[in-house]
Amino acid sequence: MVPCWQQTVRIDPDLRLTRRDGATLWFHDERLESSKRWCRGDTRPLSDPEIRTLADELAHSVRAELLPAYRREDVRVMESRKGLEGADREAFRGAVRLTKSSEDAACDSFAALEEGNPAHPSILFNLGLCRERDGRLDEAEEFYERALVADSGADYAASGLDRIAQHRRGLMQADSRFR
Repeated sequence: MVPCWQQTVRIDPDLRLTRRDGATLWFHDERLESSKRWCRGDTRPLSDPEIRTLADELAHSVRAELLPAYRREDVRVMESRKGLEGADREAFRGAVRLTKSSEDAACDSFAALEEGNPAHPSILFNLGLCRERDGRLDEAEEFYERALVADSGADYAASGLDRIAQHRRGLMQADSRFR
């Protein structure tokens, strides 16, 4: 029989984030453990690399729990010109082209088109995107709702409303967590 040994490295965190009034906002107490086994004739494992690996895992886990996640979505403008006539049709086409070179100019063009086409779903949706991009969520929401009224099957407008709701929910969670 060959004698063997086992080395276990364990981190037992007891991390807490509390408000000034003592209420617990967050805690982390999940144990991390790593074991290595060796027998006579083997090289005994070093504990320092294991400790570093577990500490890195803990740091990554805490960071993932506490930091908000940034997510970027590439949402395309609506390009449908259906229902637009003559000069407005061409102006809309130009506004869509502008989205590739100057989003601000494209947004201005869509805004100019809204006056003569207050119920055109593509114009309304694109204006919602412009407001959402600028962080003007209340206005974006209004444009998306108007786009839904203009085209009740507009899943793109419903997706815009969902993005805004998720954004607001994230802000509320962050606000309540770090108050």
